Amino acid sequence: MLPLEPWWLRTGLSCPIDEVGAAGRRIAVVLVHPYNGLDAPESVAGLLNLVSATAGGVVLMRFDVSAIGAVAHGAYAGFAGMSASLRHGPMPIRRSGELDERNERDMTPSVLVPVAVST
Repeated sequence: MLPLEPWWLRTGLSCPIDEVGAAGRRIAVVLVHPYNGLDAPESVAGLLNLVSATAGGVVLMRFDVSAIGAVAHGAYAGFAGMSASLRHGPMPIRRSGELDERNERDMTPSVLVPVAVST
């Protein structure tokens, strides 16, 4: 799973392209954004560049119907969230001094699962 903030698609695309290529397997991508990470046209263009540059190595997770368009442009698969809260990745946990009623702490569990290597 590769969580990306939308700015990566606009100005930092070479790094995710290199990392997905170096992984040698498909990578699931989720956009980390409080609303819609593909609002900016540059983000959509960057997503399509990521998909085409990685030759089907991208699986889109927690997207909206734009996942269908990305699959049509070469993504391996796309999964759309059924509600707005399921169409983007959770924002990172903020320091307690930054919390207020509009900025709640993200209580999503974080889990690291090591890659299973077959011999």
